[in-house]
Amino acid sequence: MAAHKPFKVIIAGGGVAGLTLAQMFEKFDIDYVLLEAYQDITPPVGASIGLMPNGLLVLDQIGCYEAVRKVAESANNGEAYTRDPNGRPLSVQRSLFQHLGKRHGYEILFFDRQWLLKVLYDQLRHKDRVRINQRVQKITTGPTGVEVTTTNGETFSGSIVIGADGIHSTVRQEMRRLADDRSPGYFPQGEEDNVPSYYQCSFGIAQDVKNWIQGEQTTTCGHGKSFLVASGPEGRCYWFLLIKLPNVMRGKNIPKFTKQDEEKMVQESRGLKIKENLTFGEVYDKRISSTLTALHEVVFEKWFYERIMLIGDSAHKPNPIGGMGGNGAIESAAELLNHLLDVRDRRVGGLDGIGTAEVQEIFQQLQQTRFNRATEIVEAAHKQQALLAYENPFISQAILHVGARLLSGGDNTLALMGSQIVGGSRLKHAPVPSRPRVIPFEHELPAAQFSAQHHTIIRIVYCLILGALLLFATRAFGQSVPWVDLLTVGKTLPADAKAQAALVTVQLIAPLLVWVVEAYRAGNQNSLVSLPTLFAAATSFLGISRVVLLYAIAMTTSPLLNPAHRAIQPAAVKSILPALLLGYIIPSIVMVSQLGDGVAVPTTLWHFAPAMFSLGTAIIWKTTALLRNHREVASKVSDGNDDQNLDRYRDLELPILNATYIAAFLALSSTHTWALVNASFSSSGPAVFGINVLVNQFPIFDLTRALPAILLFELYTVYEMRRLGQITTITAIRAACLVLLAQILVGPGASWIGLWFWRENTIAGLSTLNEKN
Repeated sequence: MAAHKPFKVIIAGGGVAGLTLAQMFEKFDIDYVLLEAYQDITPPVGASIGLMPNGLLVLDQIGCYEAVRKVAESANNGEAYTRDPNGRPLSVQRSLFQHLGKRHGYEILFFDRQWLLKVLYDQLRHKDRVRINQRVQKITTGPTGVEVTTTNGETFSGSIVIGADGIHSTVRQEMRRLADDRSPGYFPQGEEDNVPSYYQCSFGIAQDVKNWIQGEQTTTCGHGKSFLVASGPEGRCYWFLLIKLPNVMRGKNIPKFTKQDEEKMVQESRGLKIKENLTFGEVYDKRISSTLTALHEVVFEKWFYERIMLIGDSAHKPNPIGGMGGNGAIESAAELLNHLLDVRDRRVGGLDGIGTAEVQEIFQQLQQTRFNRATEIVEAAHKQQALLAYENPFISQAILHVGARLLSGGDNTLALMGSQIVGGSRLKHAPVPSRPRVIPFEHELPAAQFSAQHHTIIRIVYCLILGALLLFATRAFGQSVPWVDLLTVGKTLPADAKAQAALVTVQLIAPLLVWVVEAYRAGNQNSLVSLPTLFAAATSFLGISRVVLLYAIAMTTSPLLNPAHRAIQPAAVKSILPALLLGYIIPSIVMVSQLGDGVAVPTTLWHFAPAMFSLGTAIIWKTTALLRNHREVASKVSDGNDDQNLDRYRDLELPILNATYIAAFLALSSTHTWALVNASFSSSGPAVFGINVLVNQFPIFDLTRALPAILLFELYTVYEMRRLGQITTITAIRAACLVLLAQILVGPGASWIGLWFWRENTIAGLSTLNEKN
């Protein structure tokens, strides 16, 4: 009979992790009992919680999202500031929460932690399975199950124990006691005594604070301290004041603060500026509740032993500055359920009578799934706090004061937050609700991204590509091409020079068009590729081949492209073809028409044509915008800092951009075909590659030296799309083969434009925001 013992889970802890897990178990008909140490399952402890899109996705899958959203009221709809120690703005991200909603399908919800616990509890069907005043005292494990004895003398039997009882976990202590007795050396010696605390934190809830603008969020830097203050429903204001401890405290030496300690800290900190017209004391005086605590930062090396498993803060606890603590607990709960259901589906008899070895395999898989991500979250929060608190003043000054101003107006804040969101977990055995989003979660991509296990290979590939490009550039720059030769006017060419010049000038459209398109992407702002006029102007002094090489190197160091970064304002795209015609094509026609046998080459003015194309795009865009009295369109790029710029996610520019690509592709491929046909009847050789008298005398036209680099860069682009999971392996192989074949069939210029057209639409297709039902 013991072999068929019904499967039952004992959950220790009624916090976010425990109640979320209970909700999941009810949804999938897994028996459980939840033991809460306190007399209230939703205690008013004065804490807040920020639910990120990765956590909200899981809550949505178990049917709790709408209730949570209703309670939270999405009160944050204003500006998100980073401020200096005097409260002055260093940078601002307007409509942060709305942008995140468009990008990831869910806005951040900031509200009382107690309210979340109440929603999770209220939606339980089996509230009788939640037992309050049941603090774990002792755990006994056996070959078929576990027994948990609580401090009031009651005993609960089950198949496994899940410790969701926080950083001071009794379950972890019991797990270690059992392991030390039965398996000495299983846990690292002294691990708990080495858990560090770097900061103390005053957190709490205030209401109706004067000079606090509802909807705002602010992060205020300081020397050895920082603030995170966010708006909440009902005029609430949630604060976190983090103050560096005099020394790093560890384990049992980490202090526990009293109310007297808190009062002393408040008196010393009352004058600290949160913003220019608001101090900490003014917020604290309007408090509803407050707490002072030391902050633990840790990812324990092992999370399980026999039939006992830890999730949430009892296994991994980050600094709260990153807002990922509760969301990480939800993710761990989701992954636990995933592995349990995987085993239940393939095992005869489901989970009933499951053996200890099978349980340990489930726990091992859970830890492997979550360990690296939990570690990355803890490390990222630690680095963020160190930056805000000026632990290294030089680095903080450089990034927060200089870098924030140089990089303002880009996607930097959104991209940084998104990098931690997209890797979140989901319930594999439940449908993902349809919440349109521009950026898919990693589990929604066509293929798995290259994981942390591939980091060495990724670095090697990147170094090889970058090294090859640098080698090409070194060789190209090693060949003498005096700049005066590039501007010479008096040289003459043979009769076929006109045809060669027409061919080469058309082929140069490919790099010039790519430079302009990439310059206006939201994700490329503040990078080198946002300076197309610089690259275009440099061709007059360095030659096209050298500049193309430099551009390929710049692109490999630019931000990675995703559907949100891909956006370009439609008005900018509309300006490309007119600027190309006026600034480049017409001057090229004039120059080519004057070529001929014994005629001096009028290239001096033509040297300005590439730069005039890129510069003309900006001029036409801004002039058109001003004439239409649309100031927001006249700004240089879509910078994510205006409510109107939420339209950037609608792909309004894609049809225009596609038409531009197609027009360029047809021009480039047709001239290449004409050159191939012409070369077959000529003894002068294949002029299509820029080899002949024209480029020999005028190196500005010579794209030949850059062709290997262009091909390498195109293949690297395909590889990057596969590495990021944007395409499958078979698609990447096919694309690489087409790139190679296209060099001959349509020419290197058309191949480049064709690849960009395919990349544009492939990445845009990852967005579900604009799908038609």
